[in-house]
Amino acid sequence: MKKDSFTNSAPGIPDLVDSDDRGISSTDNITNDTSPGFTLTCTSGSTVNLFDGTTLIGTAPCMAGTAQIIPIQPFSSGIHTLTAKQSTSVGTTSSPSSALILTIDTTPLNVVLTRAAEQSEPSLTPTIKFTATFSRPIDTNSFVCSDVTVVNGTCTSVTLLSGNIYMITVTATTQGQVKVVLYPGRVQTVAGNLNTEGTGVNTVTYGTAVATAECSSLRSLTTSAPSSTSLSGQILCNSGTPSAVSYNSSQLQWTYQCRSTVDGTTASCTVSAHLNSAPSCTLKPVTELPFSECSIGSTGNIFNFHKYLSCLGVVAVKASCADAGCTQDAKRQELVSIAVRLRGIPLESDYQCQKSHTDTVKGVASWVCEAAEKAQMAGLISATNKQFRPLDTMTRSEAYSVLMKSICVHPDTTYLNWQTKVAQAAKDL
Repeated sequence: MKKDSFTNSAPGIPDLVDSDDRGISSTDNITNDTSPGFTLTCTSGSTVNLFDGTTLIGTAPCMAGTAQIIPIQPFSSGIHTLTAKQSTSVGTTSSPSSALILTIDTTPLNVVLTRAAEQSEPSLTPTIKFTATFSRPIDTNSFVCSDVTVVNGTCTSVTLLSGNIYMITVTATTQGQVKVVLYPGRVQTVAGNLNTEGTGVNTVTYGTAVATAECSSLRSLTTSAPSSTSLSGQILCNSGTPSAVSYNSSQLQWTYQCRSTVDGTTASCTVSAHLNSAPSCTLKPVTELPFSECSIGSTGNIFNFHKYLSCLGVVAVKASCADAGCTQDAKRQELVSIAVRLRGIPLESDYQCQKSHTDTVKGVASWVCEAAEKAQMAGLISATNKQFRPLDTMTRSEAYSVLMKSICVHPDTTYLNWQTKVAQAAKDL
């Protein structure tokens, strides 16, 4: 009878297939694949059995000196000792092979992001540091700046501090809240498990110490006091958010304050709203008008009237009657501008022309359109005429009407036509 030549010849040590050895190395036998494959050398024609401890987990024929085995059921997480035996067709079985120590690791990789111990909050400098603490060892080469998302900044470096703790250094590019985010699937363990999304305190406030506030002009027109919230968008704070602190009802002005989130300093600015109608007008007799506020001196000196109007701020200050053009004809644009100011309606440098008149858009000074439109809104001139004729002179009747309306003095409505009414009212003055 022929003796079996390999009765005691053990097969080679089981080898985890490289593609199933997940993680940082394809030779460390640490993986998160629970159904990996194995190969081993053996005697052709034999049958190879793979054992996990003493439990048979797979069988394959040996062909051309090699057997390829896939376990019949998934491995549990943990450490497994794998050996193999080969047997002949007549039933003789070899001694076991050397053991393969296999580690199956399916535990998720968690990470906690926080400010570095030396990092101040808030930060006066743009260099800001965070730490990332992983729950398990990671592939050091797999964690780089491109894995980190930074809001209001850029990542400049990722370095190992100790164990599973890494330092993330960022440079702030915008004042405010700087935030680091580590999204899922960016970093892996030695077994190939990917990280879950980072949790923890992952923000630092960056800003200059001193607050600044910048007010931009409110463009919309309003007939009443604007709300504080409607104007808050007109405020630019270098740190923090604007808050309304006071309101001037006579000027339709809100005062806002910016407070630094860094050192608590404050800065204020004031936003004014344009008017789209005149202030309310209460009819008064001439004797109640505030002429006493500015001394006009002798009424026989025509230049004193100019000085009075300049005192009220409705005309420019001039040194003499000649400079003021006292004896020259007044154009419609000049008289209406004076009337608007007398009425208490400010003319503003940033007014946006509504093009109510066809002849106030081009070929005239920029203030002409505003003066004409605000006079129209206040009822000082006709609201239906599409032409203002800014360079024409006014008749006395027109001038009387416009100027009297501007100071809230109206003719007696019992007169039949407006020229007669104005002339009589002017005579009564």
